[in-house]
Amino acid sequence: MTPSWRSRRWTNSPPATHGFELRERRDAVDTRKRLLLHVLLACVLLPLLNPAGSLRAYAQDSPSPREKAETLLASLTPEERVGQLFLVNFRGTDLSPESEIYDLITRFHIGGVILRADHDNFNGPENVLDNTVDLVQSLQQTEWNATQGTITETQTGELLQPVFIPLLVGISQPGDGAPYDQIRGGLTKLPSSMAVGATWNPDLARQAGLVSGAELSALGINLLLGPSLDVLETPNPESGGDLGVQTFGGDPFWVAQMGSAYIAGIHEGSANRIAVFGTHFPGVGGADRPLEEEVSTVRKSLEQLKQIELAPFFFITGDAPNSQATADGLLISHIRYQGFLGNIRATTRPISFDEASFAEIISLPQFSDWRAEGGIMVTDDLGSRAVRRFYDPGGQSFNARLVVRDAFLAGNDLLYLGDILDTGDERTYNTVQRIMQFFRQRYQEDQTFARRVDESVLRILTLKYRLNENFSLQEALPNFADVETIGNQQDVSLEIARQGATLISPDLSALDTVLPDAPGIGDRVIFITDTGSFQQCSDCVEEKQIPIDAFQQAVLRLYGPEAGDQVDPSNLLSFSFENLLNMLNGESATSIESNLRNAAWVVVAMREVNPTRPESQALRRLLAERDDLIRNKRIVVFAFNKPYLLDATDISKLTAYYALYSKNPAAIDSAARILFKEFVPTFGALPVSVPGIGYDLISATSPDPSQTLQIFLDEPDFELDAGQTSTPDPGAIAQVALGEQISLRTSLILDHNGNPVPNGTPVQFTINLNGLETLSSSVTTVDGIARLIYLVNEPGTIQIGLITEPMATVTPFEIIVPIPEGLATPLVPTETPTQDPTPLPSPTSTEAPEVAPEVTSPPRTQTDLVDWGLGFLASLFVGLAAYRVGIGTGRVRWSLRWGLASILGGLLAYTYLSLDLPGSLGIIQSGRGGVLWVSLAGAGAGWAIGLVWQRLTAGNGKQTTAEPAEVAETRSR
Repeated sequence: MTPSWRSRRWTNSPPATHGFELRERRDAVDTRKRLLLHVLLACVLLPLLNPAGSLRAYAQDSPSPREKAETLLASLTPEERVGQLFLVNFRGTDLSPESEIYDLITRFHIGGVILRADHDNFNGPENVLDNTVDLVQSLQQTEWNATQGTITETQTGELLQPVFIPLLVGISQPGDGAPYDQIRGGLTKLPSSMAVGATWNPDLARQAGLVSGAELSALGINLLLGPSLDVLETPNPESGGDLGVQTFGGDPFWVAQMGSAYIAGIHEGSANRIAVFGTHFPGVGGADRPLEEEVSTVRKSLEQLKQIELAPFFFITGDAPNSQATADGLLISHIRYQGFLGNIRATTRPISFDEASFAEIISLPQFSDWRAEGGIMVTDDLGSRAVRRFYDPGGQSFNARLVVRDAFLAGNDLLYLGDILDTGDERTYNTVQRIMQFFRQRYQEDQTFARRVDESVLRILTLKYRLNENFSLQEALPNFADVETIGNQQDVSLEIARQGATLISPDLSALDTVLPDAPGIGDRVIFITDTGSFQQCSDCVEEKQIPIDAFQQAVLRLYGPEAGDQVDPSNLLSFSFENLLNMLNGESATSIESNLRNAAWVVVAMREVNPTRPESQALRRLLAERDDLIRNKRIVVFAFNKPYLLDATDISKLTAYYALYSKNPAAIDSAARILFKEFVPTFGALPVSVPGIGYDLISATSPDPSQTLQIFLDEPDFELDAGQTSTPDPGAIAQVALGEQISLRTSLILDHNGNPVPNGTPVQFTINLNGLETLSSSVTTVDGIARLIYLVNEPGTIQIGLITEPMATVTPFEIIVPIPEGLATPLVPTETPTQDPTPLPSPTSTEAPEVAPEVTSPPRTQTDLVDWGLGFLASLFVGLAAYRVGIGTGRVRWSLRWGLASILGGLLAYTYLSLDLPGSLGIIQSGRGGVLWVSLAGAGAGWAIGLVWQRLTAGNGKQTTAEPAEVAETRSR
């Protein structure tokens, strides 16, 4: 029988020496235990001394998403790599092996799909959520099934095992229902972006994002095209490019605040399982054409774009406050700029296809840093009518392959093909196949093109690993447990509707005069509603946007016979804008005219004014043509969409005009409560300019001149003359020493709406020194507060004030600087002719005063006895440690040498500091901690030198571990 490894090990030793070797082994084991103990102690203590290093070491154990993506990329075939670049549309919900989308997933390895209502991807309205879950599950399952067999590499013929790469399943769901939302039932009915912006409350934006992120993630959606970061600088309701309530507002700062908060909410609500792509980059707020119909030209330079359009995008990329508020990608729009680089006669191609202009924007620091960390650029719909008209104005020869190639080479990573169609093709599927085959061929033939593909695919795979860290099918599928909770978060919508509701006209001070009471039980109230219809799919039943009697039903529910009996149901009647239009055209068969004559109240629910919908003009025509029907009546209009559709003449004929910005049930509920004076809308404020009432957003967000601003010391532990340690009250007198540098701040500066002024609002501090006033350089606000650092370089009395535009009342802050000893006479300013002050960082004196003796704690420039004691103790500690290690390892003689070398090294390091050699001053001024660490480092270096010495000696054949006789005798026993 062959002996075991244990028996072979023992039989290799002669029996005569077995007992001696056993003792030697036991001693070796003891030594190893002691060494192990020291190593363990080092492992425990070193992370405490350097926690950042410990975290880095831990992070290295688990590959990052990018590292995983790099590994996977190396194993992919050209077909698999190219396929990841494309997002496609498909029609219906059929994913059978005979379907076109099945082929694109399994054979062309597409990166993802975009689901759309107008492509019948959602069946409803009943069971729309269940149907969506089934569709998403089928998409990911199809991708999974396609990776369970082998594929043949086209160039080598080698059989390969494909890897499951989850699909991106994307959607646009900005809120406010149809036509913007793609899923139009089942989910919580969230408000529009502008309704959120009207609250001026980023936390409510975050809460809306939380709801949307949680619900979409439960359905298996992992890509959200939105929110829009457009700035509606100048509303233009007559323009087809006006984005209206799809934007948060018209101020770049507040759009950035709301957008970043909403993105953070999406990430948090989805547990970081949804990638968020901010849309309409680099900003189309000034577009004059519908985005999908024609490429707009905007006359703005890059410098102008930085100030307005790009500012919100900065705040969700390189300048984002945290990772949760950072967008995963940006959707780039098809828009041109005239005067982009300063030449007003030069016009770019659409930015999405213009490599030079794209590079100019993306090279800005905020975007370049974000891109380096994996930020993705995705095109807007490449199959839109706007793109086709730009590339093929005559409609004769649209070459989709070249269009998509241009978009890719411009700098985009993901290519959203939409319904792209080559001239002569009848099916998008055929065009998409040729595009992908074209890209695959270019990849194999052009190394530069291949490198560009690999760069984009690496970003895409990194993003997918962030969403699904193990590429698990289970993580990619919908969460059936969470689906049951969808649609139950109406509290958020109600709160946004309450806080965002805005009184447009009249002023709040005049409201009680013109509208002192709510409708009474005997008042006839006519509700006129701009209703509309929509469908979830082409075969789905038609549904109503704001049903004709929605307002009436809300009033009855809240104030009818079963809820306080404030109204008589027989006195409430509802009509549509279409009914009103027919009456104005003399075609009415309804009783609307007679009811209008007998009504005391006319309450209008307004959506939009659209030239393609003649009935949407009915209210304006009523105000202009039938004064006899509205005279002496209370006309109350609620705008459930854009708040700037009526002009000054229209508004002058209304009793009251309110904005709700959204047409969801929560907005209608709030409107009913406002009508019956349950609450006055004092929270919300217009987030865009409204010319009809002379409301200019720039003026509204400037400092409110009616406020009283105060100035404080910006240091809570600043020592006052009376020994206090708290910041003095505004207007209090602080005593400081000559030569002190003090920090000052203002109280919160509010705008005309009662919100903090936007970041970057300019103000100037005034410094009045002994009667002579100068101005600081212009400073800008951050979070509504302005700050100034001021060097006190002249004795006397200093009053600090503030100048804002427009000018607000300011309580000045007074500082007394006593005359230091040695300065005989205080400087008395002489009268000087009045002149315009020159902005200066701080007032300067004509004489350089002596250093004030009051200044305590001068900077350390040399070591002292305490430093020597710390250095000696540090050196001794390391020396003793080195000695103990030497004893523990049986190197008694070397233990003494190591200990002495350590002590000597530490003392030499301390001596270096005490001799004021180069570099020592900075360490001394850093405090005693610096001296301690230098001594420890020197002692450690001494020990290291001792170890090298021992190694060199052992290498020369000298006996380095001989033990004294008594130690050897002890061991033999």
